[in-house]
Amino acid sequence: MSKVSFKERVILVDILAVIFGISSWVEVNGVWVETPILVQRLPEEWNLASFIVMITQLANIGPIVYSILKFKFTLKSVENPAIHVTLLIGAVSCLLLSLFWDRISLIN
Repeated sequence: MSKVSFKERVILVDILAVIFGISSWVEVNGVWVETPILVQRLPEEWNLASFIVMITQLANIGPIVYSILKFKFTLKSVENPAIHVTLLIGAVSCLLLSLFWDRISLIN
């Protein structure tokens, strides 16, 4: 069994990071493509696009906070669970959105 060189590992990590970024991009664009269908059935109508933009921008706070904490402290023990939790939240969100996109829940 041959050893994987450091350079090969770096290239693999870079490729996986690109794939992760592309998957997030495809997910957000998938919602934008479906917007004309969603606005016909949801009470937000065309305000939905504004909500999507706000939520997408709000989601950028998590990686920023994580980066600041990682710079400030050594969070090696937190890195793996943080990655798994992020992937789990994304997968569950996509699943729930695909199953319940046409349901309405009124709060207050």
